[in-house]
Amino acid sequence: MPVADVAAIEVQADGPERRVTVTGSAGHLAVRYTSRDEPLVTGLIGRLRQRAAGDPMPVPPGQQRTGILAGGWRPGRPALCGLDAADAAAAVMVRSRRLGRGLCLAAMTPREFIAVRAGRGIWWWRCHVTTLYIPRRRIDAASLSSGSLLLRSSGVNLNVRLGGRKAGAAVSRWFGHPSSDHDHSGTGG
Repeated sequence: MPVADVAAIEVQADGPERRVTVTGSAGHLAVRYTSRDEPLVTGLIGRLRQRAAGDPMPVPPGQQRTGILAGGWRPGRPALCGLDAADAAAAVMVRSRRLGRGLCLAAMTPREFIAVRAGRGIWWWRCHVTTLYIPRRRIDAASLSSGSLLLRSSGVNLNVRLGGRKAGAAVSRWFGHPSSDHDHSGTGG
């Protein structure tokens, strides 16, 4: 799959088990690995994200915050792993009972839209974290429906569950739309 066709990169972690899925117009590639291989895979994912993201775009005005992309994982609060920790980003975090006391963290960086969902895993003592990286240059259309963001990226339809209307309203504003639950793709349907 050519880097220009990358629509999204999803990383899932549930205890020591990990999975990365790269989605593009030609299909998707999923790779399973363990926490032992994390440094190697994180480096590969970072290089792929850098190449897929392209040139930076402006962060939504009036919502920029700096310094939120730095830091590591802490229980109950996932880190936003931006391509450059010094980048300004717009971010919103929502705690949700629907996620089993988990949370959803969404951010718009100069190069990517990032959504992080953390909650209980299959086993009650483990935390399941899903991080979705979508290159901003590849996003063709966006709409909001019942707290989920529907994106079209590189010709692929993606459903990003945001965990609530508060996150949905903020993210809808980032894409230049009013905060309502209607189609905002510009197609009129």
